[in-house]
Amino acid sequence: MTSFSAFPRDVTSTIPREPHELWEPLVRPDTVRRVATARVVFANHGLVRRDFPRLTACDDAGVERWLLARAGVVSTSQTAADVANTPVDARGAVMPAWRPPRYGRATIVAANFDEATGAARGLIDVKGAGVAPGCTPARTHHASGLCTLGELLREVAYQMLVDRIFAHAAPDLRTLPFYGLLDLGFDVVTRTFERVPAGALARRAHRREIDGVEIPANDSDRARLLLEIELFLRRYGVTSANRGTRFRVERHAGRLTFSYANEALPDPDPPAYENFDRWLRDETLPLECDVVNVQLTRDEDANETCRAQLVDFGHFVTQPRFDNPLAVAVHDMPLCWGTTVRTTDERFVQPDRRLCVPPSLWGGTRPDVPRSRSDRSTGWASALAHDVRAGRIDGAAAHAAIVCRVDATAAGWPQR
Repeated sequence: MTSFSAFPRDVTSTIPREPHELWEPLVRPDTVRRVATARVVFANHGLVRRDFPRLTACDDAGVERWLLARAGVVSTSQTAADVANTPVDARGAVMPAWRPPRYGRATIVAANFDEATGAARGLIDVKGAGVAPGCTPARTHHASGLCTLGELLREVAYQMLVDRIFAHAAPDLRTLPFYGLLDLGFDVVTRTFERVPAGALARRAHRREIDGVEIPANDSDRARLLLEIELFLRRYGVTSANRGTRFRVERHAGRLTFSYANEALPDPDPPAYENFDRWLRDETLPLECDVVNVQLTRDEDANETCRAQLVDFGHFVTQPRFDNPLAVAVHDMPLCWGTTVRTTDERFVQPDRRLCVPPSLWGGTRPDVPRSRSDRSTGWASALAHDVRAGRIDGAAAHAAIVCRVDATAAGWPQR
């Protein structure tokens, strides 16, 4: 696994090593237990050794055993119910973990403990580790507490694609490195009662915005950066905006009505309503407006060689063209509707035919229908997950399939 795109590029940053170094006052205590059926699908052995030097002398198998012992876990709240999953074979002692705000399906676990004090030394962020304390799992996507293995294989593929795009034309942008992908060995039960393999993604610990408030102020440096990154990715046909992050405006009986992600929004106050009415006067209604969903680690994780570090790629999709205006969600404007780029704006971009990712590999040809029915990468990753679980392919083959997909995508890009 020595090809350039084998894993996302690393970025030297101030990695939080202890819970207080998350710099998050609202972090909550959590507890997890080992899952006896978990196994490592593939791991970034070099990154694990680099971040945890005590493993320098370990061979790859030793690194994977160490990673499995720490990241092959689910929360005790998840093991207390079996509504959203098949039974979990959780064994061993209850171990401490930490849950920052808005960590619905992720928790942070200790990589090691100080033998003298029992304090955590080194942290691992585990996505797919179950619901938080006091929460009950439900059979809906973001309420189950879990991630499917197919979902995470797709996320890894998109992360590696985005990282390759950055390496091609924006080297000061990076993605958050991950340590490995795990098959947890039990199944997620969907709302249609389908059983699909559960997985977990072990990522480098990092800092999010304080209190979990990730949307910036309008016209702030961060808002401009989010918009810049989204518009840059769109040149390659990649977007963070999908059907789940979209404003919609209609006119009923002469009045504007607003919704976001198919949920009705309250009417803005009269001055704001008048501004919207004037702004929309030249638009054909109903109007749908895509919303940027680029997620970044906190500014403190950047440095002189890395302007921003992206995290979470499960919602990314590809499209052959873009037909809706694009907005940034902000916390200080009515309806959280911030700076908007109309389709007639000179900043609005369409995919460059020399750079656009192949629809035959990534899909995304129908932005108006659910991703599960229109996105080729979703079906591909789901099939890959079932092959991994059934033992028809091993983890190395699964990793190679992702690398080949990204390599094939980038093969035709012009040299910089």
